[in-house]
Amino acid sequence: MKKIFYLPAFVLLCTTSVSAQIITVKQDGTGDFTTIQAAVDSAQNGDTVLVWQGTYVENIEIISKNITLGSLTLTTGDLSYINQTVIDGNQTGSCIKTWNWNNPGKIIINGFTIKNGNGSNCGGICGGGLFIESSQIEIYNCVVRDNQIETYGGGLYIYYSDAFLSNVTIKHNHAYVEGGGLFLLNGNLTFDSVNRCNIYENYAATAADIYNNLDSIHLTVYVDTFTVQNPSTYYVLSGNIFNPPSQGNNNLEMNILHHKIEQTHQNLYVSPEGDNGNNGLTPSSPLKTISYALLKATPDTISPDTIFLANGVYSDSTNGEKLTLQMKTGLVLCGESRDSVIIDGENKYNFLLGNYGTHHYTIKNLTFQNGNGENNIFFNSGGIYEFVNHDTKIEDVNIYSCGKTYTAGIRLYCCNNSTINRVHIKGSRGGFGLSLGHSYYVSTTFDTVFIMNSVFEDNVFDPNNVNSNGGDIYMYSGSDTVKYLSVLIYNSVFDSSRFTRYFYTPSIHVSRNFNVYLVNCTFSDNEMWRHEDKNIFVSEPSTLHAYNSIFYNKDVDEFGAHGELELYYSDIHNGINEIEIFNDGYLYYDSSNIASDPLYDTADIIHPYSLSASSPCIDAGTMELPGFLLYHMPETDIAGNPRVYNGKIDMGAYEWNNIGIEDADLPQEKILKVAPNPFHDVCRIEIFTGGEVSLSVYNSYGRKVNNLYSGKVSSGFHLNWDGTGASGTRLTPGIYYLLLTGNGKILGTEKVVLY
Repeated sequence: MKKIFYLPAFVLLCTTSVSAQIITVKQDGTGDFTTIQAAVDSAQNGDTVLVWQGTYVENIEIISKNITLGSLTLTTGDLSYINQTVIDGNQTGSCIKTWNWNNPGKIIINGFTIKNGNGSNCGGICGGGLFIESSQIEIYNCVVRDNQIETYGGGLYIYYSDAFLSNVTIKHNHAYVEGGGLFLLNGNLTFDSVNRCNIYENYAATAADIYNNLDSIHLTVYVDTFTVQNPSTYYVLSGNIFNPPSQGNNNLEMNILHHKIEQTHQNLYVSPEGDNGNNGLTPSSPLKTISYALLKATPDTISPDTIFLANGVYSDSTNGEKLTLQMKTGLVLCGESRDSVIIDGENKYNFLLGNYGTHHYTIKNLTFQNGNGENNIFFNSGGIYEFVNHDTKIEDVNIYSCGKTYTAGIRLYCCNNSTINRVHIKGSRGGFGLSLGHSYYVSTTFDTVFIMNSVFEDNVFDPNNVNSNGGDIYMYSGSDTVKYLSVLIYNSVFDSSRFTRYFYTPSIHVSRNFNVYLVNCTFSDNEMWRHEDKNIFVSEPSTLHAYNSIFYNKDVDEFGAHGELELYYSDIHNGINEIEIFNDGYLYYDSSNIASDPLYDTADIIHPYSLSASSPCIDAGTMELPGFLLYHMPETDIAGNPRVYNGKIDMGAYEWNNIGIEDADLPQEKILKVAPNPFHDVCRIEIFTGGEVSLSVYNSYGRKVNNLYSGKVSSGFHLNWDGTGASGTRLTPGIYYLLLTGNGKILGTEKVVLY
């Protein structure tokens, strides 16, 4: 039977000193005060502040006083007063803040609902519900819920304190960084083993429910109800995020009677129109938030699970999404449509974190926008941060309009075998689009990062913040002794970016201990702050090798190097004249390089750096690459066309393929029929053949701009086309070709006019 802590009024009077008093708070004016803070300010050591029912919109501070603060639960034992007596922080600070540094006495809090706090300064912003520092405190019969803070301890932040919790429920709190429910640092915490607490459905980027810092002593958590029955370090972390999970929770013991969420080892479905009360196991019964699905999911590397996201906007204001999302090993996070599944940080949050030891996960087919890392002082990323992860993939993802003084888009720190494929990082403000780093602080082995078929565009520094960065990619090392990290970049475009005031490189800055390989990349229209700065800079002792690439940034020097620079089969604006080698730097400039205008296809607004038919870069590349580069080379260019055409390869991210549709050897019978033609809004396409086919759209230069259908058809099959390209954007008016293929042959073509 649960024993409830309460003290009748006559006991309070008998157990206090002669000078102690009971100070009453009533909103109707019949008590001593109408606000809790006024009563606390008037109280002396040993006094009791007794609060009648009501919602008190206050941020209460108990500084250097030993008092008892209670609702009528304190004197009656009636637990109904908990929900009737509310301290509402109104998102203007911690609901209750205690600081009792030189006062050896005890603070007692009993019988409140504590909600809507957003924390106090702790170096970050901590303790949304209760901020407890340098105090001895006992908390009874309280509900701490719906508090939200930027860094540590959404519900409770306990620092250098001795705390005791009895019948306290900590639920639905949110910390952007660590300890969504509770954060304990350098203190002692005791849970009542009889009147047990409840801790469930809290959210954080690290340790959703409880974070017990490494310097704290052994912690035994007695709870009646926890989020899940067998919590991993995803929910409870005792130790330090710089340690692998195998070293976590050594000084923490969970004693759980019941659990709130039944975990499932199955695929889950989420929709902004869903409900977290659903089972989430089918598209017709989706959950509402990704963050709740992550609490429920139990993937692993042997049997990965997928969280499928329906089209819509996922954000705090639209569906109550709890960012930053914390990834799990073996999980696939997959959107229904890249451009229609949007995770919006609303300029308050960054999006996603892979914690130390989280591996083998995939993020694909969605858009992240309006991320902000300024409220997240640890992760230094406005978008995605992978921290000591390996074998991860980010594929078919947009990252738009994110900000942070360091990294705005993606940060990979001490990662191994990570792949970024078909990613568009655009409009970063005040931070690098992508940063790659390793450090001696983390004892792990680093290997290769792959970047393929990606676009880095319009990533600039923040002119209002002199400390901000900018530019596309920064590669850094915190150690002179760590092994080299290899970065392989294929078929990628870098354009319209502007450098940081400190690193002076709009495209790529390579710090020490990197081997970087650029293969079929295009760099154009990037801007500099100073004339003497470089589009790409390589520090000692790193090496950058470039093959089949285009470097054409007018009025900008293309390269500067203290390290080693090797250039082969590339188009370099003004040639060797735009390369500056410093100190002991080294340059190998192969005779295969050219210095010509690449003659881009200016009519192609979808792929602005594709080559025109007269480009000197056509067939000017080489396939004589080091074996490991050939092994990993994508089969297609950035637009999805075959990377090698007629046994030759072009320079730059786009392969020019004149497939000769009009001259193809075609059957005499009419296979394709299009009406209306010309068309403006939509046309109907009929196919008069059967079997496995693929129907694609090509522009007048022979470049594929969309694939309309791939699969089995019977004669008379039809579909509609609205004149859009692969990205969903409407194509420019002009002549296009429909190409139907099957069994390795061209089955039919049809010229279509879009106006």
